[in-house]
Amino acid sequence: MYLIAIPDFESGAMENWGLITYRETSLLFDPRTSSAADKLWVTRVIAHELAHQWFGNLVTMEWWNDIWLNEGFANYMELLSLNATFPELQFGACILNMLKNFLNDEKFQKGIIHYLKEFSYRNAKNDDLWNSLSNLTFPKESVEVKEMMTTWTLQKGIPLVVVKRDGDSLTIQQERFLKGVFKEDPEWKALQERYLWQIPLTYSTSSSDVIHRHILKSKTDTLDLPDKNSWVKFNVDSNGYYMVHYEEPGWDELIKQLNQNHSLLRPKDRIGLIHDAFQLVSAGRLSLDKALDLTRYLPRETSSPALLKGLQYLELFYRMVDRRNISDVSENLKTTVGWNYLLEQYELSVSGAEKNKILYALSTSKHPEKLLKFDLGSFAVRMIISGTTSHFSSKDEFQEVKLFFDSLKAQGLHLDIFQTVLETIDKNIKWLEKNLPTLRTWLLASI
Repeated sequence: MYLIAIPDFESGAMENWGLITYRETSLLFDPRTSSAADKLWVTRVIAHELAHQWFGNLVTMEWWNDIWLNEGFANYMELLSLNATFPELQFGACILNMLKNFLNDEKFQKGIIHYLKEFSYRNAKNDDLWNSLSNLTFPKESVEVKEMMTTWTLQKGIPLVVVKRDGDSLTIQQERFLKGVFKEDPEWKALQERYLWQIPLTYSTSSSDVIHRHILKSKTDTLDLPDKNSWVKFNVDSNGYYMVHYEEPGWDELIKQLNQNHSLLRPKDRIGLIHDAFQLVSAGRLSLDKALDLTRYLPRETSSPALLKGLQYLELFYRMVDRRNISDVSENLKTTVGWNYLLEQYELSVSGAEKNKILYALSTSKHPEKLLKFDLGSFAVRMIISGTTSHFSSKDEFQEVKLFFDSLKAQGLHLDIFQTVLETIDKNIKWLEKNLPTLRTWLLASI
């Protein structure tokens, strides 16, 4: 097996059987210019491409509609490699991890080994994988895995589980999670039609460490809690590929527990709560002040990943709001001088890791004409475009970017990223319009 780093390799890497080719930044690590994040990236990419030697090369999907069999397993194996190398997801990896948690590690591994042996040097499809896992793990219930997983691979999106508590009884219902489309919008109902998942739910309560399990197969179901509890938390350790929204007083109960003793909730559960809360704000299902209340406990947080997750969202809000005030001439002049200096350093650098860091810094400029310094179809330009615009949050900025893209299209250049960028800016605008007053009020009351 040979691993080769190639300068200016367009793809991140390519899993040629026995001769894997990589972009320099995806294989080479220089302690002088590379960071810990670079080391993690190299580890992930190497693990991903090595996994393709089995999932993709040894066993290849029968047709392109099952491409996730290649990429999902490769993504999943890279996460396993990170956990093994640095103890402390993309769709395919997430649903495989959810299935492993549902079956348990031993049964899942046994089924995967059978799948690889059965289809070595052959083509496989979705059903072949599900049958391998079903026949060895549920001999008398061989349909269960296939029925459940088909609901995840043959429809797009991610489910939202809504939990309403009434004493010792829980009402749970599922719907399609829609970010940026609100329940009051006229298109919301049409976008919900015909979506139904079989969701392997897990949940824990304040009364014990027991992990309860239930497969939600219908739109609505009810569960009885065995004991009196001050809170209930779904999606234990965030192993499931679904969002959770707690109707009142669910969020208040969890926030109260975090403030009193956050360690009673697992570290991954604390990360999951922060993630779901702010995603639900973007979907219009949770008020911003409630999500911000969830972060009040962070000064006492002892888990670095949970702390970083909270800071990630707070930084995002800061950047979107801060952009509205960057307009004076002196600041723009200062940025221009720094940008030109960084461009010179980018051209002089021979370290791929260092060039990536400089590209990120170059992307902080708000002047799109600077992109003309680069090949407009290059990876560098795509990175600068997405980085430059990711925090744009005004209609003027939207219009400026749209006019710039239109001018490039007039010259015969069109990149797929154009539409993605405009959608991101539009979502930022809507988010600020909906949440800025609440954010201002919360900050005034809290600081």
